[in-house]
Amino acid sequence: MDLLREEYVLVQAWKKTASHIRYHNWFSDTLALDRAAVNLREFLGRLGERLQSLERWQNDPLRIVPAPKSQRWKINEGAWEPVKGARAAKLRPLGHVRLADQVVATALMLCLADRVETLQGDSRRPVTDRASRRKVISYGNRLFCDNIGGELRHRWGSAKLYRAYYQDYRTFLSRPEIAAESIHAVEGQRFYVVHADLRQFYDRVRPDQLTKAIERIRRDGDDPAFFSLAASVLDWRWDPRDEGNVRIYADQAELDDFTRVALPQGLVASGFFANVVLLSFDEALRVAIGTKIAPGILLADACRYVDDLRILVAVAPNADRSASDLAKTVSAWLDLLLERNANGLTLSPKKTQVATLGGDERPLVRQSAKMNRIQSAMSGGFDALAGEEILETIQGLMRAQEALSVGDASGWRLSPVPDVRDETVARFSAARYRITYRSIRPLLYDDDQPDELEAVRGDDSPGGGTRVARTRSELDEDARAFALGLIQRWIHDPSNVRLLRIGLDLWPDVELLREVLSLLRPFTEKGGRRKAPRRVAWYCLAEVLRAGATETGFVAGTESLPAGVDLESYRKELGQEAARLVTLPGPTIPWYLRQQALLFLAAFNPAGAPVLRTGTVPETRHYRELIRFLRGEGHRLQKLRSSDFATLAVLSRRAFVDQVRAVELTRPGLTPWRTRQLAYRDPTFLLELIDAETEEPHLGDLPARVREDLCLAMESPSDPSTLATTVLSTHPSGSLRNELSLLRFARAFLDQWEQQDSPPVVITPRQVKLDFAEDHGVAEAMDLRILGSRVDPSGSLYEPPSWCDAGQRWRVQLGALLRFILSGQPDFTRPVRRTNWKEMESCYRPAESHWYQRLYGLYSGQSAFGDNW
Repeated sequence: MDLLREEYVLVQAWKKTASHIRYHNWFSDTLALDRAAVNLREFLGRLGERLQSLERWQNDPLRIVPAPKSQRWKINEGAWEPVKGARAAKLRPLGHVRLADQVVATALMLCLADRVETLQGDSRRPVTDRASRRKVISYGNRLFCDNIGGELRHRWGSAKLYRAYYQDYRTFLSRPEIAAESIHAVEGQRFYVVHADLRQFYDRVRPDQLTKAIERIRRDGDDPAFFSLAASVLDWRWDPRDEGNVRIYADQAELDDFTRVALPQGLVASGFFANVVLLSFDEALRVAIGTKIAPGILLADACRYVDDLRILVAVAPNADRSASDLAKTVSAWLDLLLERNANGLTLSPKKTQVATLGGDERPLVRQSAKMNRIQSAMSGGFDALAGEEILETIQGLMRAQEALSVGDASGWRLSPVPDVRDETVARFSAARYRITYRSIRPLLYDDDQPDELEAVRGDDSPGGGTRVARTRSELDEDARAFALGLIQRWIHDPSNVRLLRIGLDLWPDVELLREVLSLLRPFTEKGGRRKAPRRVAWYCLAEVLRAGATETGFVAGTESLPAGVDLESYRKELGQEAARLVTLPGPTIPWYLRQQALLFLAAFNPAGAPVLRTGTVPETRHYRELIRFLRGEGHRLQKLRSSDFATLAVLSRRAFVDQVRAVELTRPGLTPWRTRQLAYRDPTFLLELIDAETEEPHLGDLPARVREDLCLAMESPSDPSTLATTVLSTHPSGSLRNELSLLRFARAFLDQWEQQDSPPVVITPRQVKLDFAEDHGVAEAMDLRILGSRVDPSGSLYEPPSWCDAGQRWRVQLGALLRFILSGQPDFTRPVRRTNWKEMESCYRPAESHWYQRLYGLYSGQSAFGDNW
């Protein structure tokens, strides 16, 4: 438990949680994430205090976000509706988990990570070797680890949490075939791959079941309080306001009890703990490999990717088994295994398929091999012609998958079985088409450049013949057709909402947007369609709005966008829809849709947002507050605490507007106390505000700690002998800024540090006095002295963490000063890099990480400091 409370654990848990939520939970409260990032030290401080009183730990209730599952829809007389009627609309219960609970669950996961990952085996082992295969069953939701002495160690300092999805999934797909090839088959023996799926896996795991699974990995000497906390944290109840939606889903999914949830679909750590639940089941599969599971049926291999199973069986020559017979036999055996090792979990009969390897009945089609070739071609870099070939291959992959799906639906016993699911192929193809299209479009010529076109078309290709390069307009025509195809897939199956987002991003045309909105709008109007179909439409509309605020049309140069597409008109149309939604009465639309509408308005049209007051609704209050600040009402917001004003100011600067506009919005409302609060959150923005002052800034309003850390109380010109003055006045050409000079400075600093009877807790650049002797561009630090300070060290950028022993503080202190010399900026934690194009425009980008977080993840390679020093 003591480890769990440590700030270095909570900081890493926050970093991994925030990164995962931002890029995977599209229904998340974006602004809550950004506000926590701006106030990180206070956020983690409150969380640490809660962890001190474990007996009082209580989760915040979950909010449900119903999302569409795979289903068939159609347009009937202009109305978008389920093919089989309103009752056929299927929903997936995504769970919105409060950030504090998310971070604690991730911290629990980090403490168990090495133990659980080692038990599962290294998923990077080659599957060609039988002994290696026997050590690994699970490939999904595996943590990013290194193998050290046979044990898997998760990389704590990295923002990366789970291993790359496609990397492990590729191994999972190829394993059955490779295993079959490596087994010496008896003459006449046939190999089959059974595809099986666990039914509603995350929703059927009960809290008590997860608690027992965690207890099974407990060792002698472990702290009982840790496991008691885990049982409390991983046990959620739904918000009373969502009881109706919860009951509807439970009835639809035929769940006996869904009032308590252990693995919310939205919890960052759910994937990890899902594997914990199935550890015993995986072990049972591992033990059974090489044994007969039924007369004439040998289990040759087995592997799992989250809830997706691949079972390789060898059928004896004399066994008369049809594919359907085999599916029933293997399913019955798996159900028995689940009953013994993961009671309560069952297979989904509708998703069970059987494919033969090397036989005539239902052959397995290796779509994954085509996906591998596409991925390899993209990872190696490509020119315009190679990019066009990739686009054609992607389109061919999608056409082949469509044909296989049609064949599977026919019921013919010889229909081929693809080794990858339809939705996986579609998402893979859409994402890579977008990347490739935007990469090669700037390389092509326009139709109005005939000379360049003739020169290109006249070039001979290496294989003979003449290369023919497409023009931008020809590429745009293909991209439009591809985008329309993606949106059509969403119309036929609303679970393909990611394809809708990518389609609109590829072709952000206002007329196309109007078509999509015309299908969704009736579900938000008074007297419109109700029940489950309405919830499907709400979720889709929320994703369109969030994508519009954070993704659609976001490119560094207009050459990557189709010609003739008016992005401003697209955003204006979407802004009008967002404004309409915001004005609807409270019960008309759900909180998560209202949040995304407000986010879009904050990003692109705060002045036009129909927001007159902040309101008291907790889910939207902070959005309304931000919108009022962004349109210049920050100084008029009543009852706004100084800390909240500073939060809004930093949010505006780091996530929504450029530097000039952020200064304009912040300056009128500044008071001495608000300035202090701002300095603790974003020191660099404070320096920008000071630089924008037309008169001499009143530095006396700032705390002494801030002035000292940011080198604001500068020395007189007659005494330019501090490290602060030397670095800031000569950067980036100062003689200290090279490797030899840094080494000499480090030696001089440590010599002086050792002579101190009681070295200061904090040593800032202003506390280091020194002279220099320069020889051939290399500086020698002379008469270096470390001065004391009367300023309270608490909250300093240069303060060593509490867990650092007094005798080891020199490591932190010297490292900070070396970074200050190399970066040449008062906030030495900020990376030295080129300004991103988003920072120079008024558009949304994720809030910059807090200096407190950066202290725990400082990259110190040469590139971290900008130029080639």
